[in-house]
Formats: sequence, structure tokens, C-alpha cells
Amino acid sequence: MEATSVPSPLGAIGIVSSAKGLVRVLLPPCSERALREAARAHGATLRAPDEASPFAVAVGERFRAHLAGQSDPFTDVPLDLAAPPFAREVYAAAQAIPAGVTTTYGALALSMGKAIGASRAVGTALAKNPVPLVVPCHRVVGADGVGGFSAPGGLSSKATLLALEGGSLDTADHAVSRRHLARVDAALAPLVRSIPCTLPVPDPSQPIDAARLFRTLVRAIVGQQLSTQAAATIFGRLEALVGPLDGDAPGRLLHQAEASLRGVGLSTAKVASVRDPRVGSRPASISRACPAPPTRRSSRCSPPCAASVGGRSRCCSSSSSAGPTSCRSPISASARACSGSAS
Repeated sequence: MEATSVPSPLGAIGIVSSAKGLVRVLLPPCSERALREAARAHGATLRAPDEASPFAVAVGERFRAHLAGQSDPFTDVPLDLAAPPFAREVYAAAQAIPAGVTTTYGALALSMGKAIGASRAVGTALAKNPVPLVVPCHRVVGADGVGGFSAPGGLSSKATLLALEGGSLDTADHAVSRRHLARVDAALAPLVRSIPCTLPVPDPSQPIDAARLFRTLVRAIVGQQLSTQAAATIFGRLEALVGPLDGDAPGRLLHQAEASLRGVGLSTAKVASVRDPRVGSRPASISRACPAPPTRRSSRCSPPCAASVGGRSRCCSSSSSAGPTSCRSPISASARACSGSAS
């Protein structure tokens, strides 16, 4: 039994395997600590990527290609799972779901010849799925169109995996956002309607995760004017360079040499954006406050706080003579149009 990690466009993937096949997959970004814990749990020997078995290397390469946009069903990958018969049946049914397509827990139960009431048991089995990607549990959603996802990144990772396959995980909030964007920008409306949504999916039962929002902001900056595949590749290189974008990531980015950041594929403008300390500040809301009110109203923004909405520039306006200045329209946090701390 061995445990190793392989690089991918989304970060490191952890692989635990035996002589019989794949035992466990840890989705990116897989930390060294998570890999060590998985190895200990399975009694596996930790191996460096260049010391891994041919089987682990081959499977890792297929994972990398899949996350770079080259869809792979993985149905021929041998598995060595310590799972009960019902769970194995669920995993086999999930493997039959085409890439980019979603089905509900209830529909999957029916496809197995079970009653619709077995949907809860199906969800429980998928929550314990040890080999995501090979068993594509991210393609199974709840009756609300979302469901759960226990891998790192939660539902945002689920949305990303579906988007890489050409699918989508749109919540009700996402649908409202897309309708608004299509309404205010007629030129971009066709793209807004056709491109899968990869916005983070919040868990209302959990407090705001500032580190996760920071990672989302950086991904939005990296992905500007790039294809999904190119953006994922560059973002993966960035996390390979500075480590997972959580915790003290803003500080690590600030101290990283500009040449190194340029070396992963970031433009000069994007390097400046991801190293802007305001990106790493804890965002309290989508709307951002400007640093100081303008001394007088003018046709130009002072300080620069312009948001491009529908092809037109919106300037700052003060709500009162003594009150703080704010943008006239709330804007996407990823756009970062306001110069100032989070409101």
C-alpha cells in the first residue's frame, strides 16, 4: 500500500493505492497533512511523486488531464474498496452518469431499482465515497439542484468539477445573479446564459469563510480573459508555487517575487491585483466602501471607484456630507472596483 500526490491544474491530488487498485483519492488542493493522515489511516507508505508506482503515476496523469478539460470516464480504473455491497452498487450506478450531467439522489436510487425513499441512503453512501472523480459523486445533486459535497472546498469544488465537464451547479441565488447580469449587459447576455456558473456556493449554516472568499477572488482575477482550461492551469501553478490559498496566503503572495508570479503565467496587471493587500482583507459584504468622500461632485471619480455596468462607468457618490462614500451600485467582489477596505 502506498500514498503519493500528483500535480493537477487545481492543485495536488492525493492517491492511495494497493497492488489491487485504487483505495482512496483526495481531491485538490490536497495538503501534505491530509496525505499523511490518509496514509496512516490505510497503513500506506508515503512516497514522493518520483518514487510512486507506475499505477499511481498513470492514474495521476489521467486525473491531471481530466481536470485540464480532457474528460475521462475512469470506468476501467481498478478499485480496492472496503465498502458494503449497497455502497458498491451506488458507486457503480454513479459511474454511469455522463460527464457534465447531473442527477438527483432519488433518481439514482430509482436507476438502481430501489424505491425513491432510498435517496437518503444513496446520499449517505456518496458522502463516504473514497474515490471521487473515479466515482463522480459531484454529478449527484439534491432535489434543490445542489445537494452536498464533503471534499475540500465543499459545494464550490462541486461546481468547479461540473463546470470543467461542461456542466453547471446553479443555485437559486446564482439564477437571480445571472438574470441580472443578462439584463444589464445585453452584449454579454448570451455568454452569461450559456457558460456554466462556478461561483462559490455558500453554506447558510456556516459562518463566512474569509480564506475561501480570498481564494475565490484570486481565482476570479487569474481567470479574467482566459479559457476555463487555461485559467485552471495557471491557478494550479500558482498554488503549487505559494501553497494553498488559505490562512496566511495573502502574506505569502505579498512576499513572493514578482518574477516568480509572472513565471506561472500571470500578467503584470494580475500580479499587482493578487498582491493588493485589499484583496486579502476580510470581505464583509459584496458592496465595498471607498476610502474617502470626494470634496465635490464632478464628472470624474475621485478617488477611483468606477464600476463598469452595462458598458457605462458609475462614479462614487456620497450619501451625506459627513457620511461615507460608496459606489452607487453594488458590484461583484471579484471586480474589486472600489479602492478601500471592505464595508
